[in-house]
Amino acid sequence: MTAEAANARQAAQGSAPAADAILFDATGCQAVGDDVATLRAAFADSRILLLATTISGATLREALAAGADGCLTADTSATALAQWVRYALAGGKVYPRDMAQILAQSPGSPGSTSIGGRTLSNREIEILTRLTSGHGNKQIANELGITEATVKVHLKSLLRKIGAVNRTQAAIWAMNNGMAGSGGGRAAAAN
Repeated sequence: MTAEAANARQAAQGSAPAADAILFDATGCQAVGDDVATLRAAFADSRILLLATTISGATLREALAAGADGCLTADTSATALAQWVRYALAGGKVYPRDMAQILAQSPGSPGSTSIGGRTLSNREIEILTRLTSGHGNKQIANELGITEATVKVHLKSLLRKIGAVNRTQAAIWAMNNGMAGSGGGRAAAAN
């Protein structure tokens, strides 16, 4: 079952049924954090995912702090969107690599950011996001314009910081902490 509401307030006031997942179109929304908090209060057990054409690091942080379970770009294909919703319903935090990079590059964190309670450098985040896509050290080095030895140094530091033994555990940690692979907004709820 699906339902649609014109905005977060309308959805929260009972015009939308209880939902397993809520897709909130945050494009053009002026108070994303407030809208997410409204939805979270009304649908405590639902997974809330933002859809946005563009989003700043500050807005994304605000939405996550208010209880969003992730954010996807509005141009995400229907197939990918369905996969991300299933992942969110399984308890995962959802946002693509470019969103992780937005978080890492947002004001207030010029050289590092905190993800999953760990402070990671921007370079470690770049490497970690590529690990989630299955890239090897040589490919990561080529993409980042650094040597393979430098990738290994960053990877060793990254594994230590997140308590992972190998790159597979690091990729799983990344996915569990929202770094997965690839107000007007409208709220759509899906059961």
